[in-house]
Amino acid sequence: MTLPRNPRVFDVLTGTVFLIPPVGVAATMGVVPLFLVAGLCALRIAVLRGQVKACFPMVLTALVVAFTAYGCLSAVWALDPFRALSLTAKLGFLSLCGMVVIGVLARLEGDERRRIERALLAGFLFAALLMAVAVIYATITDDSLWSNHSGDPLTTISKGETILGLLLWPVAAALWRESGTHAAAACIAMAIGGFFFLPHVAVLASLAAGAAACFAVMLFKRRAAVIMGLAFSALILLAPLLMRAVPSGDVMFEKVGSVYPSAVHRIYMWHFVTDRIAERPILGWGMDSSRRIPGAHEKLRKDPLGLWKQEILPLHPHNVVLQTWLELGLVGAALMAVLVALVFVQCARSGTPLFETALCSAVATGYLAAGSLSYGAWQNWWFSFGWIAAALVLAVSLEGKSRMANGGD
Repeated sequence: MTLPRNPRVFDVLTGTVFLIPPVGVAATMGVVPLFLVAGLCALRIAVLRGQVKACFPMVLTALVVAFTAYGCLSAVWALDPFRALSLTAKLGFLSLCGMVVIGVLARLEGDERRRIERALLAGFLFAALLMAVAVIYATITDDSLWSNHSGDPLTTISKGETILGLLLWPVAAALWRESGTHAAAACIAMAIGGFFFLPHVAVLASLAAGAAACFAVMLFKRRAAVIMGLAFSALILLAPLLMRAVPSGDVMFEKVGSVYPSAVHRIYMWHFVTDRIAERPILGWGMDSSRRIPGAHEKLRKDPLGLWKQEILPLHPHNVVLQTWLELGLVGAALMAVLVALVFVQCARSGTPLFETALCSAVATGYLAAGSLSYGAWQNWWFSFGWIAAALVLAVSLEGKSRMANGGD
């Protein structure tokens, strides 16, 4: 469908798509204002085309409303009621923006879809060049090209790596549409090969998980996406129990503490969080209460080298599933499990070519993997980027419109 009037709003939306990859690399927090601009542009387009209602499929809208309502309700028992209310309101607004952006980009056709694809490809290439320059600069100077760092200059590009790693899949889908499977596969292989030489485990885990999901769907067809969705949902619901089977932080410290200090710190953190979950398993401690949990700011002082002068729980658990359990309890975890199952089921029943279904599954799996090892569940840039990644996958899909129609049933 061609925009009936005021085509400049689509130009702004296209420019926003181009800017998201490089801004995500060089100034990650800038993703949020870009996302809001994209939301305003998408809303204008939806109004012009009479698509506003179609942007809010029933099941997804119900989940967002339920999450927002429960997050606000949790302010009653939250450790910081004002933050619980304000953060929930902010996330609810970002979710509305995300649904509008998805609703519009998924329904693009013809020249408009090609413009978005080319903007994404150009932005991704520019961002990859920025990343390469930053890595070379850090290697030569032992300093960061932008932002401050504590010890390792490459830590300042870790978030940008994650963004590029997740955008790899819609970029591959765009290349597949333009140049075929071989071009898309070559892009994936080159990107994974490049990231392999960078030190951030969460990014590598995200890429590996995404690639595994992609290959699983290609090998076992769409039923693999359904199985993955159900399996991930089960893991979400069982996460606190499964964490009990992981060796304690003290055990891991004695074995590999001096070799993998960051990983062992997470083990301490996740066991501490699991203990707090057990104290309030149904309702949780309240939205955004992670930073105020009793005992969270005690220091770990385990060895004479001073590697462990860190808080047990700095701000958030660095695991979106455990954070959801900690703050929103079983109720929040159940909502998350339903959302994850819905995403994968929609990938499976979309009717798109199998390769595109595989790439959609790769994005969802990679996002879950990265979020399970790093980042806070409610960090604005991370939350916003989840919506952006979903929208861009649908934007480069031939059958995005059909998928959205199915999702609205």
